[in-house]
Amino acid sequence: MSEAVIACQHCGHEIKGLVRVCPVCGGEILRTAPAAEAKCPRCARTLDKCDYKGHHIEKCPECSGHWIHAQDFDALTKERNVYLDSSVPDDFVRKPPPPEEGYLPCACCGKRMNRLNFRKISGVIIDWCRDCGWWLDAGELESIRAFIAAGGLDKSQDREIETVSTEVQDLEGRVGHLEFMQKILHRWDMKRIRYDGF
Repeated sequence: MSEAVIACQHCGHEIKGLVRVCPVCGGEILRTAPAAEAKCPRCARTLDKCDYKGHHIEKCPECSGHWIHAQDFDALTKERNVYLDSSVPDDFVRKPPPPEEGYLPCACCGKRMNRLNFRKISGVIIDWCRDCGWWLDAGELESIRAFIAAGGLDKSQDREIETVSTEVQDLEGRVGHLEFMQKILHRWDMKRIRYDGF
């Protein structure tokens, strides 16, 4: 099966359809969600279009889950957007993770979505389609915005810095060990022993 070929939105160069960054100009290839009607991945009901804080989202009339396209999700989870909204509570209580369940199909394209813990420490598990957008169950968008308002993004960045620092220290230790082993092996090099003696 041959892969679709598309034109880069920046330079017009023909590239493979699955490429995320143009190899010629380095521009990001923006994906457009399919024009088909979005369906709830849980209830299979057609989603209703609605407005949330000035952004277009789609809501399931049965389970109240939200389908949010990538650009709208990025805007709604920006610190600036959250801090300007006085209705967002500034306290956040992390809830226990929901029970394990299977992967949901994308509301637009039907492909299996990934499950992610928002910012790795929030405890809010959301579903993500790389090409189309985000599925959030009822109340998860509000929890994410409360997490951000309570300084969750700073805590997440601090955790990432701490993790990277630990990894760097571990790598330094392994490099030091390798350098030590190299010195020992060089000292007892068999060719040198054979021809030069001890």
